[in-house]
Formats: sequence, structure tokens, C-alpha cells
Amino acid sequence: MSCIVYVTGAVGTGKTTLCMNLLSPLRISGYTVDYISSDDIRGDLNDFSFSKESIELQNKLLIQKALESTAQIVFVDTWVYISELQYDYLIWVDTRALGSRALDTLYIAPSKYDLRVRNWNSRYIDCIYNLLTHHDNKNSYNGLVGSR
Repeated sequence: MSCIVYVTGAVGTGKTTLCMNLLSPLRISGYTVDYISSDDIRGDLNDFSFSKESIELQNKLLIQKALESTAQIVFVDTWVYISELQYDYLIWVDTRALGSRALDTLYIAPSKYDLRVRNWNSRYIDCIYNLLTHHDNKNSYNGLVGSR
């Protein structure tokens, strides 16, 4: 069974960058890793409308792909909250103020999360890597860890 890492945040906060910075180190360490993003799903569907129906279909496909993955670690990268997604870790990338982009009005910040990335530094990448490889536990990161 895969470890599902749900990475959420408003558009342009660095969700994809965070995931990309973790893929190679995890693979080099011998883990099988999948990356599934709402951007890729929208591209596959050729649907960039952001309508309620479109978002619901994207969410359904994200969940399906995550559950079908045989990788040890699966990153699910999306700005839309998916209440139906069963995950092991929720990472909230919260690196910019909301209100400057049109889609910000649709974004719902999580009320509970495992880690909240507020700015970019290698400490976050190291923290997440260590959590995923079980070198540390959630309680090791004062100020970074949320509650759920």
C-alpha cells in the first residue's frame, strides 16, 4: 500500500516545486515514487474551465490514480481540497498572501494538516524527506507541524 502525500496550496505557492525537489532524493534512496497533479489531469482532459463539474471530475481522477498506484510514495499535487482523498500526510504550501490571483477565491485552506510550508528553505525539504523515510516523526518539527 502506498504512502499518499497530499500537497495542497493556492495556485502559485510552490506545490509542484516542493514535489519536484523531493522526487529525485527519494528515488535515489531506492523508493518508488509517483507524482500526480491536477495540472496534468486538466491537460489530459484538455479542460481548463475550472467549472464545478470539471473540478469534481479532476478530483475523481486524482483519487483513482492515487489508489491505483503501486509506488511506495505517491504525491498528489492539487490546489483543490479533496475531502474524499485518504492520505497519510497533508502538506499545506502557504507561501504567499491570497487575493492576488483570480483562482484565490476558489481556494479553501485546510483546517488540519501535518506540515505547513510558509517560506522556502531546505529545512522543509529535509523535514518532509525525513518524515517520508521514517527517520523522524511529526512531533520533531516545532513550528512546522499542524494538527489533524
